[in-house]
Amino acid sequence: KRILVVAAMTAGKSTLIKALTGYHISKVETTACTDKMCFIYNKSAPDGLMVKAMNGGFLYSYKIDPSIISEFQEAALHFKSLLSDKRVCLIDTPGVNYSRTAKHQEITHRAIKENNYDTILFVANSNYFESNDELDLLKYTLRHSKKPIIFLLNKVDTFRVKNDSIEKMVREFENILSQLKCNGRVIPLSAEAAYYSKQSPNILDSDELSEYEFYKQKIENSFYDLPSYCEGKHRNSFIDRTGITLIEQTIKQIIK
Repeated sequence: KRILVVAAMTAGKSTLIKALTGYHISKVETTACTDKMCFIYNKSAPDGLMVKAMNGGFLYSYKIDPSIISEFQEAALHFKSLLSDKRVCLIDTPGVNYSRTAKHQEITHRAIKENNYDTILFVANSNYFESNDELDLLKYTLRHSKKPIIFLLNKVDTFRVKNDSIEKMVREFENILSQLKCNGRVIPLSAEAAYYSKQSPNILDSDELSEYEFYKQKIENSFYDLPSYCEGKHRNSFIDRTGITLIEQTIKQIIK
């Protein structure tokens, strides 16, 4: 099953892919993929990392160590995910609003229009989701995609308890979709917190451990119980509150 991930730049698309796989491997680590689509496959067993490089050669590592990769076109590893029992491929597309070239937008638009996927993850930056770039991409996606779309409002962890309303932000995005004649599911997300929720603290370096502790403590606040804003159900665990569990469950329902 093929899952197309689309977004404008800075929405956190690559961080979402890190969160879905459970590893620090995505286009955020590579410059060669910025004007291409990259494919990340789930392996059926946790038996290392296989990479197809841009020159067509292959590289295998028994450890999932992204530092050995300078650039890649395709990669395969066993996801730390509810999707780990599924034959799935995450397709990472270029950000559509890269100012130096229109090629990125052309590649992503073509991928959406071809409909060679089973579902789309549309990633929006919750701080700027009504920007012209994101609205244009949203309208293009709704106009040309014939497949189910899951809408993710990322970076909700930047919202402040006293000043911001996650509830209002979700309802506003749902209203935009309604005006565009779409009733797709909207899920708030902290992709960064989701990535750290899948890590074992004992294997993190000092910087990563600080990030882990920061997000874990932050998500403990009921304000950041993100699935509650779209389901009405309260979650208790660190990983569930980030939104990533609900996203993976929703994908499984679509691709079953």
